[in-house]
Amino acid sequence: MVPTLMHSTRSKTKQNVVLVMKAFLILAFMSLVLIIYLKTPVREYLEHQRLLAIFQAIRDTWWSPVALIAASALGGLLALPATPFTLLIGATYTLPLAIIYNYIGLMLGAIADFLLARYLGRDFIGRAMFGERRLESFQVYPSSRTLRLL
Repeated sequence: MVPTLMHSTRSKTKQNVVLVMKAFLILAFMSLVLIIYLKTPVREYLEHQRLLAIFQAIRDTWWSPVALIAASALGGLLALPATPFTLLIGATYTLPLAIIYNYIGLMLGAIADFLLARYLGRDFIGRAMFGERRLESFQVYPSSRTLRLL
């Protein structure tokens, strides 16, 4: 019985180390974003007039839709407001194309946010919210009957 108790203690210690490492990665990522914003010319590029001039210049290029979709997705990943990207895409293209490009960019940003939170923050937030109880105990998995309905 004692070896099981020691194994359990080691397992919890290992989980705590992984949890601290993930929290450190989240804080490092957030710090990197803040440093990039404050110490590089990125702040100047995020000014309204500068953004309009940049997108006006690349409107007629073949890669313009890809650049706008990537900027929208990256803006969502960096927690920038989506409104400026939506307005710039809308001002650059006709309404049907703007809706499609904006939707793709926002979805890619949301998927990236989800994956970042899922793999870097899930254990940290789960431990902070639920304490020692396992987050997995709150998850509901579909039964075989549910899969048959799909």
